[in-house]
Amino acid sequence: MNDQYPFSGSVESFSDGKKEFEGNVKDGLREGLWVYYYPSGQKKSEGCFKNGVKNGTWNYYAENGSSLGTENYKDGTRLGNQVMPEEGDTTAPEEGVELVS
Repeated sequence: MNDQYPFSGSVESFSDGKKEFEGNVKDGLREGLWVYYYPSGQKKSEGCFKNGVKNGTWNYYAENGSSLGTENYKDGTRLGNQVMPEEGDTTAPEEGVELVS
C-alpha cells in the first residue's frame, strides 16, 4: 500500500479463525454496510457508515438471533432514542469491534 493513498476496498477481521466483522473502506474511512459477529458466528449488529461515521438504521441482535433493537443515525449523530423490542428493556447493545486505523 502506498502511504500517499488511503486504503479502499473490502475488509474482514478474524479472531481465532472466527469472523469478527466485515465491511468496506473508502479512502481510509468505513463506508457502506458493516456487519459485526459474535464468536459463535451469529450476527451481532449491522448498519451503514458514510464517510467513516454511522448513518441510517443500525440493527442489534442477541446471540440467539432475536432482535435487541435499532438505532437511527444521521452523519454520526444518533436520532431519538434506541428502539427496543420489549417495553422497559434497557439492554444496551454492543456495537462490536471498532476498526483501528
